[in-house]
Amino acid sequence: MLFAQEVILNHFSIRSFVPLVLSSVVATILSQAWFGNVAAFVVPSYSIASYLEVPAFVLLGIVAAAVAVIFQLTVLSTDWVARNINMPLVARPAVGGLLIGVIAIWFPEVLGVGYDTTDAALKDQLPILLMVTLIFAKTGATAIALGSRFGGGVFSPALYLGAMTGGAFGLIAASVFPEIGSSEGLYAILGMGAVTAAVLGAPISTTVMVFELTGGFALSLALMLTVAIANGISQAILGRSFFQAQLESRGIVLHEGPHRTVMKDIRVADFMRPPAEGDPVVLPEGERERALQSDETLETALRAFDTLGADRMPVVDPKDRSRIVGWASQARALSWFNKALIDASVEEHR
Repeated sequence: MLFAQEVILNHFSIRSFVPLVLSSVVATILSQAWFGNVAAFVVPSYSIASYLEVPAFVLLGIVAAAVAVIFQLTVLSTDWVARNINMPLVARPAVGGLLIGVIAIWFPEVLGVGYDTTDAALKDQLPILLMVTLIFAKTGATAIALGSRFGGGVFSPALYLGAMTGGAFGLIAASVFPEIGSSEGLYAILGMGAVTAAVLGAPISTTVMVFELTGGFALSLALMLTVAIANGISQAILGRSFFQAQLESRGIVLHEGPHRTVMKDIRVADFMRPPAEGDPVVLPEGERERALQSDETLETALRAFDTLGADRMPVVDPKDRSRIVGWASQARALSWFNKALIDASVEEHR
């Protein structure tokens, strides 16, 4: 429920609280009725050995941020290459599967969701060299899979990378300060939350989800600290989460504010007036550059009004630019814009 409000809606709304809770509760009841009421990862009960470890938690947050940033850049870069490479569509999954298969020959742990390997890291069952190597192997395999248009996402890989990062960091911390160092499994939990929060851009819901996945709240202070640091650094470097970057690639820019989304959603056809009796219905060829198309956005219309210094412009059919289908005025366009902003603000604060 928190994830939906924090990431999908991008705001917290009382109006959306009830349907989100109802859907979450129904889904959870059905899932637990079938699978049983068990956590995804069953880990030993860890506790912080000493509060002298706080600097180590801070450092882990920085390392987790670096892993999250590298992971996002790798996936987005691979996606860009996949979009621009000249290759038959049917060959993409074949090539991607071949590359992932080559990686899996030496590191079969990268295959699948990875919960078994993640669980092993949480239980102190993996050596440091393997965990460090798997960070790079899993990043590459996930990027290739998504670039090849396989089905999948980034949530489970982020958990995986976080567990590997935290587990490896915990072994290093324990070797440097053996008297006060906590278990690598504890650091694996912290790393899991920190990397996932930085990738998803969801520090609140990710913190709660890690509690739910592991079934424990004893590490809350350390987890919140590492999550906050990792998320803050990732946002400072990239300026947006992975989900926001995906939306940007599709022309939807959320972090610039609701006004940009509104300006792209409203079309000229929404606010134009139909031709009145006596208005011309055919636009002379020489005036077509000073006309709007009915399928253009409000953003394009407002820019045209400012550029041409016009208060009223003809609207033409996109398929026949000589046929006038309506008239758009700057005052009416701004009125629609203001109303849409008010509606968006009301929705976010109800």
